[in-house]
Amino acid sequence: MGDDTISIGNKKYRIDDVIFVIDSTTTVFMVSLISKGKAINCIIEKKIDVDTDNSYHLLKNFVNACLALRSVKEVNVRSRYFIEGGIITRLLKINKFRTIVKNQFKEEKNKIYIGPCTSSIMNCLRCNHENILYLYHGTIDCYRYYQKIRMKDKNTSVKIKHCLKKVIFSQLLKLPNSIWNDFFSLQGFSLVNMNLPHMIWLNYKEFESEKIESLLVPLIEEAENFNSIMFCPISDFHNKNGINSNTTLFNEKNIDLIKKYTRENEKIFLKFHPSIYQLNDNVIVNLGTEINKRFGNIVRDVVQYIPEDIGGALLPLEVLFRYCKFNKIICVETTTIWTLQFDNEIAKIADFSSVTGNRKKVINNFITMMKELSILNDTYLINDN
Repeated sequence: MGDDTISIGNKKYRIDDVIFVIDSTTTVFMVSLISKGKAINCIIEKKIDVDTDNSYHLLKNFVNACLALRSVKEVNVRSRYFIEGGIITRLLKINKFRTIVKNQFKEEKNKIYIGPCTSSIMNCLRCNHENILYLYHGTIDCYRYYQKIRMKDKNTSVKIKHCLKKVIFSQLLKLPNSIWNDFFSLQGFSLVNMNLPHMIWLNYKEFESEKIESLLVPLIEEAENFNSIMFCPISDFHNKNGINSNTTLFNEKNIDLIKKYTRENEKIFLKFHPSIYQLNDNVIVNLGTEINKRFGNIVRDVVQYIPEDIGGALLPLEVLFRYCKFNKIICVETTTIWTLQFDNEIAKIADFSSVTGNRKKVINNFITMMKELSILNDTYLINDN
């Protein structure tokens, strides 16, 4: 078997029996850690209501920079995030959605599908613990998994809801999605080491790409020559309101974070969420102009150092921390700060004092989970006031 197999947990699978489903550069990053340089079979999704032609081009560039491909199929699908309405309306929309998605690819019953919960294809596979493995690649993914294994501690009404969802979505509709349903694969992968049953930890430091490392040399050298920090600006307002949104509040909140958590001798590299680079250049230009006005040239948009032929603006933060020396990361929320849990030389600051409503409740629950799992240590500063 040798080179024709991939190890997943304690099992080995023939490469030809495994199909990786890719819909983002973070997914690609995780697939690279699993495949360890072996040529794989994959499906790449372009979400026609989210991904621009340029962002999809950058995604494929990153695929080619760090994956060996045995076969690749590209499909155009919608994102299931646009499915809204009451339960009957949603059920009808879900059924139509699944039909459209399944027209784009042929599900092979004897294959192992490995992909993220965000994937439209992964959301439309038939429920089967034997052939679905999830990539838990975000804080919400990890939190839902944690809630699932804690189901035995839930109250009666939650358990009843879980049983109804299991009957409707798992047994009748055969949909494995972790939002519509409480179905979770018996094995899954995470970049955050949560020490939970059946979750396989992927260490971001094991990522290897000679091409990416060589093209990041200018950034590697720049970061090493200074006391360098990574700043992830607040951007959520503008995901919703678009290019015509008011950036004044956005600017002031980010400038306040820089003032609060940086010192004069630090060089600041900022990186927006990939969706901002796709959807709202005005936000980037506006904040960049304001920051330079307030702080001078100590702040750099890190994307200017990343060639597009290795992913450009869509390059995952984990890749930058893998090859570059940053002493600190400042954010509101990003999975990367949990990925860095064992990097004790990096200060990890999460300030969600500006977050309100249900989103803040979810974040608070997630922080509680991290405390229960003993992931927080003295390299973390969590501020919710």
